[in-house]
Amino acid sequence: MRSVVLPVLAALGLSGCAELTELYCSGADGYRLGERVAARGGAFSAVEQDIAACNATASPLNAERARAGWQAGRAAYCTPSNAFDLGVERRVIGSICSPAERAVMERSYRSGRLAGDIRRDIRDLRHRQSEIRSQLAALSKDQQAERARLLAELLRLDLRRDRLDRRLWLLSLR
Repeated sequence: MRSVVLPVLAALGLSGCAELTELYCSGADGYRLGERVAARGGAFSAVEQDIAACNATASPLNAERARAGWQAGRAAYCTPSNAFDLGVERRVIGSICSPAERAVMERSYRSGRLAGDIRRDIRDLRHRQSEIRSQLAALSKDQQAERARLLAELLRLDLRRDRLDRRLWLLSLR
């Protein structure tokens, strides 16, 4: 967001905005800025926008440090481990990764998507089990047939959740 807002603010040259840009730039570390942008999958052009905005103030950013930070963030971003996390969160892999890196990341990304789906299913099962336990607690002693039906459903959900837990565990071994 800052990468979009700062250039606009700098271009407008509004005194309040200029003060905001100056405040941001005076505390900015080019390396960390570049690293953060890449860690979100952002292109270096976003960092360049912040560099341009800060270079118009009394607190310019060091472009080489910003590029070094972006390269470090990109190296951490374009990994199978991060691809798994992106898959779990159902976010797309950013275009900052090379085709070769993307190819290596793809399997982990698919595993992450599957893990995210399984986690969602487990969460849904736990919610349904909680509802059933509440229904069981509300039953009177003479509602034995309904109690038996709910207990059977609870057992079926437990078995399903166990299978999903095992699948999730197997995914973690990859």
